[in-house]
Amino acid sequence: MSTTKVFEVWDINVPISPKGRRKWPQTIREMAVKQVIDSAKIIDIAKETGATKSLVAKWVNDAADRKSTPNFVVLVKNDANQDTKLSPSQSVGQLTCQVQLGDTGISVPSGYPATHLAEILQAIRASQ
Repeated sequence: MSTTKVFEVWDINVPISPKGRRKWPQTIREMAVKQVIDSAKIIDIAKETGATKSLVAKWVNDAADRKSTPNFVVLVKNDANQDTKLSPSQSVGQLTCQVQLGDTGISVPSGYPATHLAEILQAIRASQ
């Protein structure tokens, strides 16, 4: 009879299969995602837990996929000077979204799907 090995992360036991694979409890995954949402870097969470950077990024992406609402909405001023919320699939007319990252800027043309823009921004954040 084989004994299952375990190690501890954040006071939670993580079982290790006989082949050496870790079986990450959902609690740890959720805690890692919450820390990333709260501005922790994926690389730091990976080092702290002993998980790979790509695995932590997968946990974050999987959690984002489960959300039913967008991470952001675009606000534009209409002619009546009232804020208008647009859904991620709507076009913003002739406006261009510009994101400045240090010395580098990204310009996104009007009509670009907001869901794709969210994926780009998530990838940028995950790479930090």
